[in-house]
Amino acid sequence: MTPEQNEKLMQLKAVQQQKMKDKKISDTKNFIADNIYDFDSKYRFANHSEAIQISKILILNDVSYLHYKKADYFSAAAYTQKVWICFLTGSEEILNIFVLGNLSDFLSDCDDWDFISSNILLVNEEMSGIITFNNGELQVKNYET
Repeated sequence: MTPEQNEKLMQLKAVQQQKMKDKKISDTKNFIADNIYDFDSKYRFANHSEAIQISKILILNDVSYLHYKKADYFSAAAYTQKVWICFLTGSEEILNIFVLGNLSDFLSDCDDWDFISSNILLVNEEMSGIITFNNGELQVKNYET
């Protein structure tokens, strides 16, 4: 095989691998949308640039997991601000999917979200900090930049 043919083969392999990765991500998004009641009216997936921005924030701040208590979530159900839902466990595809929705919708659907991934991190809509609850009170811990 000539060097040109080898280069062409490598390019074709890379394209095929990207298509397979995109298909897995699409299938995972469909799974999420199918398992959250009325997903399309309450949530949306991050676009490519938003996903890259959130990924960079999580990597730069070494976010690895978040243990949360459902009781804290339920006491904060009146909050209407939007949050990014980030999955911290699961397949490679799910770790690169981010969902934007109202905090109150997330709280009412938290059992369904927990079914998808047991470790979830909430990031504020502006992507400047993580959402935590302390005695039912919402707090935003700002990221290092």
